[in-house]
Amino acid sequence: MSTYDFDRMARVGDFEVHLATKDLYGCFEDVVDGGEGGLWFEQNESGQLVLIDYDGYYDMPKPVRQALIDFGCDITWVTDCD
Repeated sequence: MSTYDFDRMARVGDFEVHLATKDLYGCFEDVVDGGEGGLWFEQNESGQLVLIDYDGYYDMPKPVRQALIDFGCDITWVTDCD
């Protein structure tokens, strides 16, 4: 069983978003409906986390997107698909 050292957390709307920046991993949960998903990152040359994959929902929920933007993550490939 994997354990992560989550060092960032935000709640936007009904969603909680957690990041383990050293592990390049995150997760999110709809605390009302129980839906959840994982977030996978790479780190670019300047140290910014760049989202490379996620699961749990076909379309990433807008509150999760907002939390990642607020954290300073690059989610360009998600927003480019809109």
